[in-house]
Amino acid sequence: MKRAAGIAALSFIIAVNGSVRAQRTSSTDVVSRASAYVSYFLSHFTSVVAEETYVQRIDVLNGQARTSKADFLLVQIGPKNQWLPFRDVYEVNGSRLHDRENRLVDLFANPSPDLLAQAKAIDAESYKYNLGATRSINNPMLGIALLQPELLSHFTFSLGGTDKIDGEPVDVLKFEESGRPTIVHQNNGGDLPCEGRYWIAGSGTLLKSEMVLNTREQMTRVTITFKPDDRLGVAVPVRMEEIYAPAGAARTTAVATYGRFRKFEVKTEEAPKELPSVTPDR
Repeated sequence: MKRAAGIAALSFIIAVNGSVRAQRTSSTDVVSRASAYVSYFLSHFTSVVAEETYVQRIDVLNGQARTSKADFLLVQIGPKNQWLPFRDVYEVNGSRLHDRENRLVDLFANPSPDLLAQAKAIDAESYKYNLGATRSINNPMLGIALLQPELLSHFTFSLGGTDKIDGEPVDVLKFEESGRPTIVHQNNGGDLPCEGRYWIAGSGTLLKSEMVLNTREQMTRVTITFKPDDRLGVAVPVRMEEIYAPAGAARTTAVATYGRFRKFEVKTEEAPKELPSVTPDR
C-alpha cells in the first residue's frame, strides 16, 4: 500500500480548537477532547528527534529478521508551515550505513534551497529496509495524524466502553472511515478505508491507537502506544506494533521502540542545540 497525500506528505497542521471538557457523555465529547489535545500536542512536539529501534520478522520457518536503528524527526517546513515526519535509517543488523547518524538533523540545522527534496529523498530511501509486506504507513505519528481537526469529517465515531492504561481510566473511541478518497490508498491507487480504536484519557491525551486495514488480499494492523513525557509536556510515542497478514502467505510482524527524545533548534549558521535526552519508561 502507499500513502495518500495525508500520509505520504502528512501535514500536521496546528488548529485552534475549543476547550477540553471533563465530561464523558458522548462520542462527540470524546472526539472534541482528543482533537483539542492533538492541536496542543502539535504546538509542543515541535522539531523533535527520537531514536527508533525497529525489529522486523517474516513469520515462517527460518524466516528473515532485521533490526535497524534510525533517527525519526517531526519538523515544520514548507510554504504552508506543514508538520512532516521523516526517518533516516543509519544502522542495519549492527552494521553502520556510513556515518549517517544525525544526518537529517544536520540538514535541517543548515537548510538549503532544496531542503524538502533532500529530506524526502532520505525518508524514501529508508523504506527500502522494510521486510516483507510493501508499506509506508509504519509511522509512529499515525494516531496523532488521523485525529487532526481537519480530518475528523472523514470518520464516523462511536464509544467502545472504558478501559485502563497504567491504572488510568480511559475512554475507548471506535472509528470507521467513511470519507472518500480515503487517507490511505492501495498500491493501485484504489481507496482503502481504515477502522480502529483510540484510548483517550480524561484530559484528551491519546495513550494508544489502533488502525486496521482489511482487503481480500491482506489484513493490516498498526498499534501505537504513547507515554507521558513531563519534559516535553505531551505523551510521546514509545512503541509501534505492526501485523501484515496477506492471504495465503507469511505474515510480517514488526515492533518499533522510541527513546532519546530531544528537541533541536533549526539554525542557518550553527549546529542544532539539543536538550538532554529522555527515555520514557516502557
